[in-house]
Amino acid sequence: MAKIRPLENRPFRFKNARAKFHCPLCASERYLTMSHRLTFKHYLQIAVLTGVTTYALFDVMQWRGLAFYFIYLAGYEVARRLVYRSEIPCPYCGFDASWYKRDVKVARRLVKEFWQNKNPVTSETDKPEQASL
Repeated sequence: MAKIRPLENRPFRFKNARAKFHCPLCASERYLTMSHRLTFKHYLQIAVLTGVTTYALFDVMQWRGLAFYFIYLAGYEVARRLVYRSEIPCPYCGFDASWYKRDVKVARRLVKEFWQNKNPVTSETDKPEQASL
């Protein structure tokens, strides 16, 4: 049985990693530092932000300013999921497990595009001139 060697050996570790795993395509060690879920700290931040906004706009909106809670909650949720989603693709081979789960053909295309962008094909005009003998 052949031993699979990763494309990248990383000399450092992530602090407070939520998940440690190996990329299924290139076998590089990967870490996820974020979660898509909001924590107590985030709800506290939303509550403080809502309180400050309500206080600042109280002359105009009265207690209706508390409705900003739902706007801030939606904004935090969207931002959190976008940041989490950006961590999923492998930075070494371009493999995206979430796309692979949904559509294998799209995942293959994304990996192919990743490698094409990483190693662009040089055209004949880009090659240096060779000395003629």
